[in-house]
Amino acid sequence: MFAQSESESFVSFHSVPKCEDFFSRELILTDKSKELFELGSDGQGYIGLVDLKNCQIHLVPAFNKNDGLVHVDKNGKRFTQWLQSIQQLGGNTGDLHMQSASILQLGDKAGANGLLMGFGLWKGGIGVKFLSEMPESSLRLIPNEYLLVKNNNDQTWQLMYVNQKRETEIISMETIPGLIEAINKLPNTKKPEQLNYEERREVEQVLRDSDLGKENKAIKFLKNRSSSQNMFSCAYDPIYTVFFNNSLTAGHGSAHSLALRRELPLPVFQKIMDSIGKQLDITGLERLQESPLIPDDTNDNRLRFHLKIESDWMKLLEKLAQNNILTNENKQVIADNAKHAKKITNALITLAKGNILTNENREFITKHPEYADIVSNALILLAQENILTSINGRFIVDNAPYAERVSKAFIILAKNEILTDENKALICEYYPYAIVISNALARLAQEKILEKENRDIIVKNYQCAEVVSNALMFLSQKKILTNENRDLIAEHPQYASILSNALVKLAETDILNNENRDLLAKHPEHAGKISNALVKLAKADILTDENRDLIEKHPQHAEKISEALVQLTQEDILTNENRKRIDEDPENADLILLVHRTFNKS
Repeated sequence: MFAQSESESFVSFHSVPKCEDFFSRELILTDKSKELFELGSDGQGYIGLVDLKNCQIHLVPAFNKNDGLVHVDKNGKRFTQWLQSIQQLGGNTGDLHMQSASILQLGDKAGANGLLMGFGLWKGGIGVKFLSEMPESSLRLIPNEYLLVKNNNDQTWQLMYVNQKRETEIISMETIPGLIEAINKLPNTKKPEQLNYEERREVEQVLRDSDLGKENKAIKFLKNRSSSQNMFSCAYDPIYTVFFNNSLTAGHGSAHSLALRRELPLPVFQKIMDSIGKQLDITGLERLQESPLIPDDTNDNRLRFHLKIESDWMKLLEKLAQNNILTNENKQVIADNAKHAKKITNALITLAKGNILTNENREFITKHPEYADIVSNALILLAQENILTSINGRFIVDNAPYAERVSKAFIILAKNEILTDENKALICEYYPYAIVISNALARLAQEKILEKENRDIIVKNYQCAEVVSNALMFLSQKKILTNENRDLIAEHPQYASILSNALVKLAETDILNNENRDLLAKHPEHAGKISNALVKLAKADILTDENRDLIEKHPQHAEKISEALVQLTQEDILTNENRKRIDEDPENADLILLVHRTFNKS
């Protein structure tokens, strides 16, 4: 059911031209309609009409010709008012609603006069139809009813049950006690459709008493369609029509659009059903957009699906209204991008809360509607830092999947006064690493070394931008950011941190030359061990070619080798023989002196 406050927003997507105060008026179910509903058998169908001039609801029992039913009430008597049609009950039902208008003497209000609304409903309980053949269309099938079909050739009967999805299931008659005996009493000389009330009565009672037949809903099926009335009495807002069409899945779009014009809008239909439910003391008619009472099969153009689309639209409009942005421009944007309506709506609200809901930004979020939420958040971030320009906005939109990341990178660049077109292009080109690259450029700028050579290294090694920028900064701070050292970092960016520390150690010991730099370049992964070893040898004044060769040959054991060389030198036993022992077993180089001392003692 809908609260009155909700009803006020309905006008924004549909109207009732001849009764503009429809939602504020009370709908009255006539006493005659109540009487006819009470007299109806289980599963009885009714044509419904709403007279908009006096707001009365009329229900008229309706049948199809050769529908397998006896056209009488539950007591076997003729209804005082009823109608019959060749057209299937529950289809577009145009002629049935026109017949009803004639019977009720409402012809002057019908059709193009726009003063009648039409719908259909089926009374709860299990219906039983006696047929010579199966209906040719599922539109003629009503949920929760039995079909007894007689084979004209061998005169045998087959029992089928129509479930809630209007799918037929073959039922073994032996499983229902007393059914075969009751069927055997039927006269063989009549066609199934010709059987009268008394002849059918026992079979119907047996079926309704079966376990499968226990269906207790007061109303079991509803339709909100009338081709002869509703397209004149109700009108959808053109913007909603766009939303509806764009919400449909591929295929049969024109059929759905045509069907929509014949249907009562959800709020209208809900008000009618709420009124009927209240006056007949019937429950279970709320939230029709989700109700299994409304068909959702493709043969019926998925009526429930149509109502669900309306429900979604109403929720979106309500969100716009709550944020004071319920304008035609915003509704149109949502309608044009119906497949991403929730994201677009949330994006509009985000922009509005940030006071940046402009035509340009509205266009930005719709360029890639599937990323509207991300783009809107990114635009807000730029606006908060006063850097939301048309150019920056386009950069964001062109990189929509990573928009927030790109915007945060722009902010970092802006805070360091390096938000140039060149840097923006760099960020967008390598958007997965936008934050890392922007931080790297910012560090270089802070160190005042954001020059072409250093920037090029960052660009070339964007995946290692953070460690490379830190290395360049460290070298700069130690006054050794030379072309040679920069090239070494550029050649081995993944080891930039180790190499920069190694270069500084060598420089501080005054042994940073091409020869030692080349040694680092050959084994960058061991740069830390190599630099420690070279420094140790230099301090012991034994950094000779022979000793350097040992380090180069066994870089992973450089520290052990240098320690052994220094100790052997201190003991004055650094001979070629001992150097050879180190070369042969560098991993145990630190044990050579111990072995020598032990041997001498023995």
